[in-house]
Amino acid sequence: METAALLQVLTELIAGVYIDSLTNVNGCDSIIETTFTVLSENFVSNLFAICNGDSVLAGGLYQTTTGLYYDTLVDANGCNLIIETDLTVSSQIVANLNVNICYGDSALINGNYELASGTFYDTTVSVAGCDSITITNFTVDSLITNSVTASICQGDSIILGGAYQTVAGSYNDVYSTNSGCDSIVTTTITVDSAITGIDIQQAACDFVWIDGIIYSLSNDTATFILSSASGCDSIVTLNLTINPIVTTIVQNGNDIEASSINGSSPLFLPMEHW
Repeated sequence: METAALLQVLTELIAGVYIDSLTNVNGCDSIIETTFTVLSENFVSNLFAICNGDSVLAGGLYQTTTGLYYDTLVDANGCNLIIETDLTVSSQIVANLNVNICYGDSALINGNYELASGTFYDTTVSVAGCDSITITNFTVDSLITNSVTASICQGDSIILGGAYQTVAGSYNDVYSTNSGCDSIVTTTITVDSAITGIDIQQAACDFVWIDGIIYSLSNDTATFILSSASGCDSIVTLNLTINPIVTTIVQNGNDIEASSINGSSPLFLPMEHW
């Protein structure tokens, strides 16, 4: 009877008051009134939000990914206490920026004006309270320079440095590259002097000069332009003296003697050759 009554109590699942009648050792009835309370299983749900790279202890482990995690504990009444952890992991915001500038310029990065190429990191706090990292890849384009030489003839000019230049020297011109930066070309020019000369000629009669003209009289003004090795003009001035041949013929005994001025040596002709 005692065993049956005990089993009846233990198998009850609904809270209430249960009465059992037992017979004691003296044969008398013994009434047991049992107040039975069914304690409900406790359940707690927690919301957690962490940043990428952080972790929280849930489900018996340190968790780093978004999800639901459960832990089962025993409360003060000996019942199960189930803790649900609803975990959200906010992604770290990473922004990559590429910044290019020309040589001599600067860019404001992380509060500083930078002049040299490099990689710069800036960490701020996002709306979710997590780190937001901005990575700036900073490139300073090299200054492009080039040096060339040129030569011109005296009296000519060449446009350099934004103007027509006639004097030897170095001049800079600034051009724009494909990236929009300056490209500096330095041109060193030389000015070839005009070559002048005098062609001294003597003749006894008509004279044909390099210009193809026949001169019958002395001349010191005629000029002719030649091209020098550098391609510039070379001016030659004619200095022509024409001295006509004056001949004198005299008889000297049986010989005839001829002499000339501005010509060849005197000519002697024996009479027998006449």
